[in-house]
Amino acid sequence: DLWSRTRVLAQTDQPVRPGMTPELEPPPAAGEMARIGPYHVLAELGQSDSATVLLGYDSRLLRKVWLRRVSVATPAVDAALRHLGRPGRLRWLNGKRSDDDSWDAYEAPAGQSLLDLISVKQDWGEIRFWLLDLAEELKTGVKDGSLPPVLSLDRVWITADGHAKLLDFPAPGTKSPGPTEPPQLSNPQAFLRQVALSALEGRPLNVEQARVSSLGLPLPLYARGFFQRIESEPNIRQVWERLKPLTGKVAARSEEHTSELQSLRH
Repeated sequence: DLWSRTRVLAQTDQPVRPGMTPELEPPPAAGEMARIGPYHVLAELGQSDSATVLLGYDSRLLRKVWLRRVSVATPAVDAALRHLGRPGRLRWLNGKRSDDDSWDAYEAPAGQSLLDLISVKQDWGEIRFWLLDLAEELKTGVKDGSLPPVLSLDRVWITADGHAKLLDFPAPGTKSPGPTEPPQLSNPQAFLRQVALSALEGRPLNVEQARVSSLGLPLPLYARGFFQRIESEPNIRQVWERLKPLTGKVAARSEEHTSELQSLRH
């Protein structure tokens, strides 16, 4: 190699997790901006679960934050949730409860809400990574009792590097409402199917619509097999174990898959 000034390279077939290109923005000039605690308020993002959601900026750590201004009667965030540091959940940073001001601050990762993303159809190559992230967090949350009170499409955030996070409240700035769900914890397996089918079809589906979907989409056979078994799995850990190897498979439907599907039909 040194003599010929050439080298032999082996191309890997391992799929790379797709991500979005983040928009680089200069840090804002604090100036006379309003403040909540140590944070400068940049903009109002709307209402969420009776809370006013604001985009803030931490001038000490040079990062954006989400601020949820709540009523004084709102209970403080549970200690277990305040100390969560897992990649599949939003990190709580700070908070206050008093007669004059009550708020909580969370990290504001670059990215988009799932509902905004699925306004158009998404590729299985991306969706499978989101499902793996969510399944891992659901598995851990079931084990330690830290699952969010509600599992719904408007409480999923997709980061700029292509990872999925579960939120304990509707995603800030969500443009379109999610399908109505009962105010109780959904079945984790059914929730994963709902996320996947909504993203594949490019429209928000409720749990029942996702359950009866005929999967009339071009998918690899292994993906179809996964969806057929997902809700019959005894627990979310089994779903997570089935998902792990799927991220290493070819995402597009190949000619081999097509011929195999035709042979099964005959």
